[in-house]
Amino acid sequence: MALSDRRRLKPVSHQHTAGWGIGAAVAGAEVAPRCDRTPPPALSRPALVVERTAAAAGNSRPCVLPSDRLFLVAKTPLIMAVGAYLSRAPLQADALWAAMALTSVLWICLYALNECSDLILEHRADVGRSRQAALIALPLIIAAASTFVSSKLPALLLLMVATQVAYSLPPLRWKRHWELIVLVSGVINPVLRLLSGAAFGDQPIPAVAFATLVLLHLGGTLRTRQLRRERDRSLGYRVAPGMVHYPGVAATILGLCGICVMCQTAILPRVFGLFAAAGLLFAVHAWSGRTQEVTVLRKAWVLFAALLPLLLLSLRR
Repeated sequence: MALSDRRRLKPVSHQHTAGWGIGAAVAGAEVAPRCDRTPPPALSRPALVVERTAAAAGNSRPCVLPSDRLFLVAKTPLIMAVGAYLSRAPLQADALWAAMALTSVLWICLYALNECSDLILEHRADVGRSRQAALIALPLIIAAASTFVSSKLPALLLLMVATQVAYSLPPLRWKRHWELIVLVSGVINPVLRLLSGAAFGDQPIPAVAFATLVLLHLGGTLRTRQLRRERDRSLGYRVAPGMVHYPGVAATILGLCGICVMCQTAILPRVFGLFAAAGLLFAVHAWSGRTQEVTVLRKAWVLFAALLPLLLLSLRR
């Protein structure tokens, strides 16, 4: 066979499988470009995990803070402001606004830490030790700096950091168990945010406020676990049962009713009825089954982020 003929007979099967195989991703191999323009076939959930693993391995500096996570940060200052309002704290105080800013930055770091651990443990990506160290050190620095804002705030921020470290990092990595995810995201994190705002007041927060906040977060967390059942199964995590749909819907409805009750009883300003209305539309969309991607639902938080200035201004006495 002539040398020119040998050059023409190049195998193509390896080029098409290198980007999809888990072995290539773990080894950090680069994916060869496709020679044709035919779109790849539709992928199942486990196959999507494999493809994202390969993509992360081929990216020298993978992103540790996806844009959809940034929208979630908006709820941190809002929940803190509600906690301050309910505890009769002066919302004009510079210390409170500084605390909301510090806590929001803290959660940006904690979201990035969670994403970083996923890239390393689930996608075999090389994030870099310096970035890992920074994402662990920065939350501790922020918690220490909050001492200058309030004497009560550092303990609450450190609890947030400790919970997220246990949630994201081995050896504990609670997020491998759906029950612990529900506990952390549905109960612990929102309550700590609310208490961080209440640290600037001197009145107890009504029980209905705690119940409403927890119910809303439980509904959202259970919906997320329902949407990620196949992903969790492919990663070997404990998978939420299909029946979580019913308690999730019930928790969402009760949480929205709680907002209405607090508006009617003047616990919250009536303008929060707009939040309940937007939340109802979002809940119908989320639970309808039209959207099956968690990232798409997270981006809907831009609506609540747009309402945030109005809601914060309504809380100022």
